[in-house]
Amino acid sequence: MSNSSTQGLFCQTAVSGSFYWTTQYYHHNNSFTMGDFLDNHLPEGAIVHHIQGSYAEVEYDGRDIGLHAGCNGDSYNHVIRWEVL
Repeated sequence: MSNSSTQGLFCQTAVSGSFYWTTQYYHHNNSFTMGDFLDNHLPEGAIVHHIQGSYAEVEYDGRDIGLHAGCNGDSYNHVIRWEVL
């Protein structure tokens, strides 16, 4: 899957934000959602340094970023909330 839709996700001028997406398949918990995000939506060039369940830390464009996975209403709609650490 191409990550081009998320290339501007961690904008240099923002200190936090959210990324939403929908899947055709069920996510049974937020740890699964984090894995799906890291596997399919993480911007190219991001380096994963830490994963613990529904939380991850990545380095992107010289900044450390904390990621929090959750649902957005049900198990087919998902959100990643991110913040610069």
